[in-house]
Formats: sequence, structure tokens, C-alpha cells
Amino acid sequence: HPYIYKITFATANESSALVIRPFSEKGTLKDLIYKAKPKDPFLKKYCNPKKIQGLELQQIKTYGRQILEVIFF
Repeated sequence: HPYIYKITFATANESSALVIRPFSEKGTLKDLIYKAKPKDPFLKKYCNPKKIQGLELQQIKTYGRQILEVIFF
């Protein structure tokens, strides 16, 4: 499906799972919500809740539709 990133490698055991996907230069949906740069360290990106600005209505509509299409798929 065009909205699902291809998985390069995946494995799991009783206590954990690992999924590796190609790096996205644009970042993840979470990066977009947090206005974060994809290559920044995790703590710098997500541990400052003052930076969260959310998405605009059109973005919510677009991503919401894409998510629903993937679920339906």
C-alpha cells in the first residue's frame, strides 16, 4: 500500500520486537506534530512539551484519510 512504509527487517521474541524501515528525510508524523527535525536525538525532539503545536485542519484531514485507507486495506 502506498501509505505503508516498507519493512527492511523485523524480528520479535517474548519480551520485545524490532522493526527497521528506510529513513524518511521528512521524518515521522510525530516529528511533524512536535515540529522536530528527524535526525535530532529522541530526548531533544520529544521531551519539551512546550514545542507541540499540533496540525492544521487540512493536515488532519489528509493524514486521517490516509490512516483510514490503510486500516481498510
